[in-house]
Amino acid sequence: MADPVDPQNVFDAYYYQHGCGAPYIRNEAWLAFFQGIADRLIEDIQPKTVLDAGCALGFLVEGFRNRGIEAWGVDISEYAIASVHESIREFCSVGSVTEPFARKFDLIVTIEVAEHLQPVLSNQMIANLCAHTDDIIFTSTPFDYKETTHFNVQPPEVWSREFARHGFFRDVDYDASFITAWAVRYCRRDLPVHQLIYDYERRFWLLQKENTDLRQLSIELRNQTRQMETQIQDLNGRLQAAAQTYEQACQTMQNQHAQEMAELADVVHSLQAEIQSLTESLAQSQAESENLRNEIQQAQVDKTHMTGELADLGRQLAEQQRQAEELAQRWQALEQTRTWKVLTALYRLRKPGKQG
Repeated sequence: MADPVDPQNVFDAYYYQHGCGAPYIRNEAWLAFFQGIADRLIEDIQPKTVLDAGCALGFLVEGFRNRGIEAWGVDISEYAIASVHESIREFCSVGSVTEPFARKFDLIVTIEVAEHLQPVLSNQMIANLCAHTDDIIFTSTPFDYKETTHFNVQPPEVWSREFARHGFFRDVDYDASFITAWAVRYCRRDLPVHQLIYDYERRFWLLQKENTDLRQLSIELRNQTRQMETQIQDLNGRLQAAAQTYEQACQTMQNQHAQEMAELADVVHSLQAEIQSLTESLAQSQAESENLRNEIQQAQVDKTHMTGELADLGRQLAEQQRQAEELAQRWQALEQTRTWKVLTALYRLRKPGKQG
């Protein structure tokens, strides 16, 4: 049955830019992602030949080739194959994963391809893969219905059923979750049913035990959470009460502080008034002191002048005293002269006559 959807119109440049989550272009992120897948598969499975069925731009093929592994890729998109890096272009080709390949491979990897095919075609793809290898790494999203090219989203058990039709069963001991959470390794196993049941039950029992323990742990954690929530509610109540008490204390302290600040402001205003008064008194005292200093300076000047005048007067007085003494001496000398005596006698003689 032919695919009713033309893949060349679906898986074009727009699809690889917008239909793969992040733009599907050659960059460090995508190259590192696929190189990591290649390295892990080489370490775990050690294949010599690998086919990437649905290789897109060939990043996984390039990753294997970087490690010396013979790897090829096939993809239905002509745009994708034309965009493959020139270093590996000869190893990638346009083709359908439903059509026979030219050879068999140690390992076939198909990453997120089956969901893009109609159910009949996806079954043909699985049959074709199983016919060309004994070891398959398979991953197909079980729940991404939003992408418009996902025509056939199925849960893992559907794919496991289809692989089992061809004698391929899940390797229950291999963890392929480094690719996607739902990635599976299917291997051709020619084992009797009881051995297959044994392997599945062994893994199923462990997973069931893990699931039971996790559920029990979940219940215990829920109970602990409930208790912790009760404690948190109690603590929140106590915290709110403490916060209220704190706010009241802060308000009281704020009121007290405001009153103290008002009283302090009054004291400051009073001190400022006193300082102003003292400043004015000081200014007045300084003015008076300056006047007194000037008066003292003037008095000192006057004193100097008076001292000079007194000195002059003293000299004059001394001169007058000297002159007086000299006159007294001359007077005494005169009185001792004969002439003075004659004149004195004459004076006395004349005086009574004048009186008569």
